[in-house]
Amino acid sequence: RRLDALLAYCEAVECRRISLLNYFGESSGPCGNCDICLDPPTMVDGTQAAKHAVEAVLQTGERFGVVHIVDVLTAKATDKVAQFGHGDLPAYGQGVDTKPAVWRSILRQLVASHILEVDVAGYGGLRTTPRGNAIQRGEETIELREESLKSTARTKSKRGSAAQKAVAQGDLGLLQALKDLRLSLARERGVPPYVVFHDATLIELAASKPANQEEFGHIHGVGASKLKRFADPFLELIAQHR
Repeated sequence: RRLDALLAYCEAVECRRISLLNYFGESSGPCGNCDICLDPPTMVDGTQAAKHAVEAVLQTGERFGVVHIVDVLTAKATDKVAQFGHGDLPAYGQGVDTKPAVWRSILRQLVASHILEVDVAGYGGLRTTPRGNAIQRGEETIELREESLKSTARTKSKRGSAAQKAVAQGDLGLLQALKDLRLSLARERGVPPYVVFHDATLIELAASKPANQEEFGHIHGVGASKLKRFADPFLELIAQHR
């Protein structure tokens, strides 16, 4: 409870005095002097980001902390991700267009908003709440600080530049071929295409054209499991476009 209160205080979007007194069961009006009162944060819809976060927490079993959840969302191929097979989860790479630091801020806000909670007895793992389950089912919405989602937009813009680079280098045909192959593999397995690879991964493949499994494994969004299952057909296709 103390940790939740601390996070709520740090990520508060209303008067600090109100947040502090709420912890002690007291009520108060805005103080008019704290940073929130003097410069209120702009809030925007963050429901989709919250849904991705809740899904990552649920799919990993509600037993891992912020660092691992961020690794899953951003498709970071760590030893722990490989150990637990989390590179095969639908949530893996769902937030690849958002920087890890931004995801950490989003997760703190979700804890402060009681969408997620920290399981102190469970070594700090994140778990969902009834409100988090409602977000996941599409029954509720959530607003987050605008600066978090602006950072996401800037990152997506950079990803877009990578796509333009691939097109500028004459790789549009390769990029489309990679998407076609991804769709074919996804249909064989009865899963959505993003479960095979996200667009950002295909863009990087088209731009860098890895020549072997070692180079393929360095592509963002390629974990050990996906390297083993998908490297060969994609490498063969890339070789045809050299």
